[in-house]
Amino acid sequence: HACARTGDAATMAVLCAAADAAGLGMLDWLDRWGRPPLSWVALRDDADAVAVAEALLAGGASPTPVVLRPSVQARRTTLPAEAPLELCERRHPPDGGALGALLRRA
Repeated sequence: HACARTGDAATMAVLCAAADAAGLGMLDWLDRWGRPPLSWVALRDDADAVAVAEALLAGGASPTPVVLRPSVQARRTTLPAEAPLELCERRHPPDGGALGALLRRA
């Protein structure tokens, strides 16, 4: 989650490779706000976001991860429960830009 928030594509690629080698499917784990790393990438608006998203997707992250039920989400945060593409389109209208296109192709 930290690499996704900061846009550190090089570290994300190393972590994805290590997770894959260890057989860990942790690229879609939710943080305390109910968001996977790909959702944090969708909040960014720079070239690093696309590189981080590409590393996550290449590592096996789902472009459509589980979204918590509204009742569960409401206990965790006031943030809306959104899939990464929905979040990307809301933050970067009308279509989410380059990152939105990447998520739609995945």
